[in-house]
Amino acid sequence: MLFVKSVYDKLLDGENAPLHGVSTVHIGTDEYYGSRESYRRYVNDMIQYIKGKGYTPRIWGSLSAKPGTTPVDWKDVEVDIWSIGWQRPADAIAQGAKIINITDIPTYSVPSGSNSQGSYGDYANYETQYNRWTPNDFSTGGGPRLEASNPNILGGGHAVWNDNIDLHETGLTSYDIFKRFFKSMQSTAERTWGSDRAAKTYAERVQPASVYAPQSNPDKTVAEEDLFKINPETVKDYLAKKVQKTEAGLNFEKDSTIEGLVGDAGPSHVLKLDVTVTGDGEQTFSTSGNNQLYLADKDGYPRL
Repeated sequence: MLFVKSVYDKLLDGENAPLHGVSTVHIGTDEYYGSRESYRRYVNDMIQYIKGKGYTPRIWGSLSAKPGTTPVDWKDVEVDIWSIGWQRPADAIAQGAKIINITDIPTYSVPSGSNSQGSYGDYANYETQYNRWTPNDFSTGGGPRLEASNPNILGGGHAVWNDNIDLHETGLTSYDIFKRFFKSMQSTAERTWGSDRAAKTYAERVQPASVYAPQSNPDKTVAEEDLFKINPETVKDYLAKKVQKTEAGLNFEKDSTIEGLVGDAGPSHVLKLDVTVTGDGEQTFSTSGNNQLYLADKDGYPRL
């Protein structure tokens, strides 16, 4: 317990602390399969510790599955209702907690690259979320439908759990995770907003010309005029340094550069090149920000 508290001390204490200035602190506490009383004691101790620092504690609701005699101070604690089997909404409210609807069915996504959609699928079931889910309605997960005006309901959310990323070679990138998060975010936003003007079903929604904010480009789409083709005839149109034209094509040294080209490109674009690698050691073909495209690694093995 002392170690856990020391971690929160480093995160919260002092003006330069990483979480300085936040109002709510999540302490986790879900899916513990050990002693009920030990669990309840830990949860209560952490709640009191975070409250003592002046913050509002938030927890993953699990106390319905962990009944016991050890008291837990729920007053004004924010509780994520993620599984009705682990935490019943009425139990939390009765103890003075505020609740958030993030029931795993239908709001959970566990990206795998399979393009499946559903509970714990590659994509969450965002259509079901739109059609049947609201912050006060827990019926998709087998729970109750509470009054929408209940002051103890703070709202709702959705979750993307990257459990597969380090277990399987999914090939997913941060861009792929964004796409899965964004599909659910649209349903979450519209159902928590609660407008009477919203479409009755997901299929009836009217999409804007762009689903993204103005001047944003999360898909990393490259405009037609920014696409490029570099060869001995066109290289003069670019800011090239130490790039020599030869009968066989263009010759690059290790410190050769061509600058001013398009930056990050999304997965809808294709890079084609015809390269003969000479020399030894690591050879980088292109860089953009923290991204690098290697022709050969430090041992001289081709990477493309």
